[in-house]
Amino acid sequence: MQIFDMNAISPLSLAATSIRRNLAVGFVSPCPQMGKSGPPPFALLLMLLVFALALPAPATAETGDARDIYGLWVDHKLREKQKVAVLIEDCGGDLCGRIVWLKKAVTANGIPKRDLKNSDTALRQRPLCGLKVMNGFRQTKKNTWSEGHIYNPSSGKFLNSTISLLQDGSLRIRAYLGMPLFGKTLQWVRPQENLLRCNDQPIRTQRIITTDAGR
Repeated sequence: MQIFDMNAISPLSLAATSIRRNLAVGFVSPCPQMGKSGPPPFALLLMLLVFALALPAPATAETGDARDIYGLWVDHKLREKQKVAVLIEDCGGDLCGRIVWLKKAVTANGIPKRDLKNSDTALRQRPLCGLKVMNGFRQTKKNTWSEGHIYNPSSGKFLNSTISLLQDGSLRIRAYLGMPLFGKTLQWVRPQENLLRCNDQPIRTQRIITTDAGR
């Protein structure tokens, strides 16, 4: 089962590497139009665009009501396509999130699914239920949290991420490797019905506000 459906990011990261390599070659290759070494005009413009989009947004630290983002989120607006629910809460001043519901929480043999693709072999027996998959997000402007990471159990990779609370009440997540330009945008929503926690305890669908980082 694909958690968060982020596997499409890897080819884009390869494309980013290819562009950077081509730009580097452009700087040392002769420019036919100019008759001397120099970047082709198109390569120069492309390079400027890539680096401009990669620049981080200024940290304006507009507060807003950070609690609006707390609580339960599912990964798709259509119930039949939802695979995971994450509980976002406060962890020592930063936002973090844990998996609390999975569409398929156990294997065909009835064994709880585990973090089998983690690059650290010592962590591969951790159950996915309760796993912290969002960490280190800080509010950098109103309704936007940056500088955090999302862990994707489907690939075992950590992704740089920025999350934004939209006016329609949904949550937009930009996850990427390297530069935001080469990533993928996810959109999470509030669940519209009661869910059963992975450990068979009920989860409330309304916002859950807590400062208990150890949950």
